[in-house]
Amino acid sequence: MTTLIIKVKTLTPLIMYRAGKTKPELRASSFRGILRYWYRAVLGNRTQDRSQLFEQESKVFGSTQQGSTITVRINHNLQASPQLLTVLPQRLKHVGFSPGSSFSIRLSVHPLLQTDLFNPNSDFTKAVFLMCHFGGVGYRSRRGSGNLEVVDAAMQLGEYLLGQRYTTHANLKTYLTDIANLVSNVTPPRMSSPPPFSIFTPTTAVVLLGETTHPTYEDAFEELWSVSGPYHNKKGAFGDINPRRASAIHMRVARCQAGYVAQQTILYSGRGNWNEMKLYIEHCQRNGFDVIYGDWRGWR
Repeated sequence: MTTLIIKVKTLTPLIMYRAGKTKPELRASSFRGILRYWYRAVLGNRTQDRSQLFEQESKVFGSTQQGSTITVRINHNLQASPQLLTVLPQRLKHVGFSPGSSFSIRLSVHPLLQTDLFNPNSDFTKAVFLMCHFGGVGYRSRRGSGNLEVVDAAMQLGEYLLGQRYTTHANLKTYLTDIANLVSNVTPPRMSSPPPFSIFTPTTAVVLLGETTHPTYEDAFEELWSVSGPYHNKKGAFGDINPRRASAIHMRVARCQAGYVAQQTILYSGRGNWNEMKLYIEHCQRNGFDVIYGDWRGWR
């Protein structure tokens, strides 16, 4: 296969701009960037050596020394919503693309190039599953914006199709747990300290799933805001401004036929108040979230 088309629909508002612009637009470079982020998280299962990692990453996404194997294009005819869209924290409102907006992500390689990128269980396939089911895209993507639902895609990980539907909360929970385990089905390296970048292993990633099924994504946002609100002003749990550090928590909203479910993925890496983060995870457990993957008890 030389081309893969992933048809998606937005579950939550998608906020995306060109640098220096205020008019929303869907940018292939943004999708390419988040794919590269999750691809690195998959590669980290085997090595945290920066030079080895950069070499493997560059074979797919390119560098100043070599071209990219993969081409990313976004096909759509969408117009930004004329109304302001609510994103977390709930006092923020932005212009963007409304929930329910449909578009396609087109991934392609040169037809003469021999590659296993789209094969079942490849590292690239794992990265696509992580992007679609454990994170978001665009502005405020770590706070629930830009969450995608796959409508159709000829990509498979283990026995699961990327666009597989879930009927109940229990089905969704099983699916996400199995996908997380399939992504990290190698023995992870031992960690004496946080890794230098985000990686997805059972000892460096924790996935929490809300126990409640909600009628709207806004209700799922409310649950996320309710549980995280008391920790927003505590140093280290939600990132810092000085020194600049992104939040380790990827909040998102998943959906099954029964409704919307709050979800969080926390990645252990770099500087941070990890004792505070452990308290936050325990706080979430006491307030309606199940840990469906990962072990945080060794974080320090």
